Amino acid sequence: MRSRRRHAALLGSVSLAALIAAASMGRADPAPETPQGIETVVVTARKRPEIAQDTPVTLQAFSNQKIKDLNLQKFDDYARFAPSVSFNEAGPGQTTLVIRGIAASTGDRTLESPAALYLDEQPLTAHGLMPDPHLFDIERIEVLPGPQGTLFGASSESGTIRIITNKPDLDTFEGSLEGTGTSVDHGGLGYDVNGMVNVPIVEDTLAFRMAAFNTLTPGFIDNVRGTTPGGTNSNAAIARKDVNPERESGVRAELKWQINSNVSVTGSYIFQNTDQSGPSSFDPTVGDLQTVRFYDEFFKDRWDQFALTVNADVGFADLVAASGYFRRHINSMVDNTAYMQYLTGLAAAYPTYDSFYNFGPDPKGYYDFHLKNERFSNEVRLTSKSGSRWSWIIGGFYENDRTSTLSDSYVNNYTLTPSYASVAAYLSEPTDVYFHQTVTYDRSQVSLFGELSYEITDQLTATIGGRYFVAHNNGKIYTEIPKGLPVENSHLRAPQNGETPKVELSYKWTPSILLYALYSEGFRLGGANRQKPRLAVPLQYGPDHLYNYEVGSKTEWFDNRLQLNLSAYWMQWKNFQLSILNPDPSTFYYVVANVGQAESKGVEAEFEARPIPQVTVGGGATYLDATLTQPSSFVEAPVGSRLPVTPRYKFSLYAEYDFSIDWIGAAGHLRGDVSRTGDSVNDIDPVGVGHLPAYTTANFQLGAEAGQWSANLFVNNAFDERAVLYLSPAIYEHQITPNQPRTVGLTLSRKF
Repeated sequence: MRSRRRHAALLGSVSLAALIAAASMGRADPAPETPQGIETVVVTARKRPEIAQDTPVTLQAFSNQKIKDLNLQKFDDYARFAPSVSFNEAGPGQTTLVIRGIAASTGDRTLESPAALYLDEQPLTAHGLMPDPHLFDIERIEVLPGPQGTLFGASSESGTIRIITNKPDLDTFEGSLEGTGTSVDHGGLGYDVNGMVNVPIVEDTLAFRMAAFNTLTPGFIDNVRGTTPGGTNSNAAIARKDVNPERESGVRAELKWQINSNVSVTGSYIFQNTDQSGPSSFDPTVGDLQTVRFYDEFFKDRWDQFALTVNADVGFADLVAASGYFRRHINSMVDNTAYMQYLTGLAAAYPTYDSFYNFGPDPKGYYDFHLKNERFSNEVRLTSKSGSRWSWIIGGFYENDRTSTLSDSYVNNYTLTPSYASVAAYLSEPTDVYFHQTVTYDRSQVSLFGELSYEITDQLTATIGGRYFVAHNNGKIYTEIPKGLPVENSHLRAPQNGETPKVELSYKWTPSILLYALYSEGFRLGGANRQKPRLAVPLQYGPDHLYNYEVGSKTEWFDNRLQLNLSAYWMQWKNFQLSILNPDPSTFYYVVANVGQAESKGVEAEFEARPIPQVTVGGGATYLDATLTQPSSFVEAPVGSRLPVTPRYKFSLYAEYDFSIDWIGAAGHLRGDVSRTGDSVNDIDPVGVGHLPAYTTANFQLGAEAGQWSANLFVNNAFDERAVLYLSPAIYEHQITPNQPRTVGLTLSRKF
């Protein structure tokens, strides 16, 4: 503890000196002039450039400047400031994204996500395994709550998050270097190093931009000494402190070619690698941020993306043709001892399972998981030019998504167990793998989409839109229990098609007041179940649909010194999908079914104000009620049960004071933010459901900027609040994944 205090004290002393030094190095340049009004942000939420406040849809937009001001680094940072967004996070790259409460399970990877994540023009959505692009040199983030089925398609059922990277500048040579040092309570020291360079190769014609980063987030979970319930296995050999450090590195390279005044081509490559060497979770029955694990666990996540985008002015319209190729490899190993203990208990209670799950009186084991994902997408769209009462967009989208997984569950000394003895005669060689499974899944979809708007008057505009899709799912599940003894070879086929309409009215009451009302739909693709004995649900489960009724307003006041946006919605979620235990009591395997109906209704608010040039305040809030309204016979939850990962309320508030440091010619800032997330549950199934308590976090910053230098001293999670970001719904174990403890850091940056 004393060592950690010395780390924090040393960092604080260095921080103060660095703030003064960084400002002094730029004292020859005057402090930048403070803007008078609120920043204007241009978005492409409707796949055409528009000012955010003039776009008749609910959205939150984080500009490049806002990302820096709020010190946003990862998904959970900006999720705090998006009222409609909630999430589960079991670790890096293991996030379940929830928008407006539309979720029925936490981290179930057998289902498609109801909410989508886009990186530039390509969807990267993966339920329970959402990638988390590093937020350096990012142009903006757009959060679009509510169904986006018309323009963004499948997995945008409840909303979409878009991360837009900075593109090469054809005219300006520029670059930046940024280094951050951190000290994490209950952990150690970390760092985050970023660099960017933009090089015009041929003026007005060809430019190259590259950004790179390398980070270390210290571990703060301790694996303390302990034994298995039977007392025969000890973890003394691997027990240690701070077992979960996270290392992350990556690079982004982009090349833009302006062929002529009408046509440009941009190609990009993005690579990101994450390596965490221990669990992100702890066991509250052991102690705060403490656990007892019997194996050295890890999670390795490597992904890259190749993209090519053509922008062309074809006279009557603007053409965009965007292709993306994304590939991802995950390799993880987790301690499975608690599950082994549970299965052995199950075997004792139910003789039917004795031959499969009797691993002896005190077993231990681990689970090895490998995933490969490749997806190719291509979208071509035409957007009308301005200058007419009519405006339109029409396009086509194609995606092929291939995923394969390999899962092995190991039992220590499995060959000495009663379970192995019962099947040894059927095996050609001994094994410690009691469960072996491979899954391959190939999904392709083609869709056509479009929107048509007409200005009925100078103030009133009507929009209709729609999307038609055709999808084909083809997969295979092959299982051996134990390895070497095949028990399943299921083929999964599920062709499907459908459409999603949209109708919208917007009214520009005054130049600074916009009102809108819309009806929109979203969908999530269905699939097929395993062909196992005594399957008690339909072989195929269909798409589920979300029907949204929404009204909203966007307003500006006092010469754009105040922006206030409000929206209210009511959504019906019909035939939603859920992973459940096969209803036949003589079996023990999971299936997916369309299990019922739910609704989500709520209000959202967002504001930003600059009462005087030196002060900016802003924030957002939501109140929503997402509940089950009509369960099927497959779900034991009663009507009125809350949907999981859905706080009834959430709000955030931030404030900034800008001031001049005249004696060194620098501009200073003092910032603070606080966010409050209400309580929620982790599953809709009442069996094993857990409670996620409400939590409040606060962050503070003090910085200075002069010339090309800047420094920023920050404290995140200043009061060391212990939030529960993920609570396993498993009935045999309740591991908690917390937020990062209080973190003190200093960032120094230099532009050139």
